[in-house]
Amino acid sequence: MVNSIKLLLISHFAIVCSVTGKAQNIAHEVSYSTALPAAPASTIYYQPGSPLAIADFNGKPDEQNPAVAITSSGFAFKAGYKSSGEKTVMVITVFCSFDKNKSWMKERGKTGYILLHEQHHFDISYLASQYFITLLRQTTFTTAQYKLQLEQLYTSAIEYMERMQQQYDADTGHGQITDKQYEWGEKINQLLQQSTAVR
Repeated sequence: MVNSIKLLLISHFAIVCSVTGKAQNIAHEVSYSTALPAAPASTIYYQPGSPLAIADFNGKPDEQNPAVAITSSGFAFKAGYKSSGEKTVMVITVFCSFDKNKSWMKERGKTGYILLHEQHHFDISYLASQYFITLLRQTTFTTAQYKLQLEQLYTSAIEYMERMQQQYDADTGHGQITDKQYEWGEKINQLLQQSTAVR
């Protein structure tokens, strides 16, 4: 089971419009980051090929919750700008993270099978971050609308993530339907391979 982290838009810049007041297109660069400065020790940033371990689930289990494990993961971005002469480029950095202190496992959930189910929740968060990157790269940003455009694209990617997380748990019965769990594992692994190839 997953608790999605909905991290708010982090915006550290303002694009200055020309004196004519006309909206202009903004050049932009998009990248994925596996680490951010001054990140808390409880945060793990998604790195392809670096899976979670049972020891990463440090939160206190909710004994009233029927789930045997909870993964707290999500994605966000920060945006800034760089200038070269008269040219301003919007720089967008996307990252996907797992919160060790909000993720937990009950004793009976500390198995390789349950860990893999939870890993795939983290994988889905990462896939959504890559979908967000694709949307960003396909968008032509303007000085008049860039903030709204960023918010709309982020919302679309969050909705994509939530739909996939919910479908994953529904189809697999939260990991209890083993054949469906296997099918989803194959699907997610294929999507990860495709995503890593284009990142």
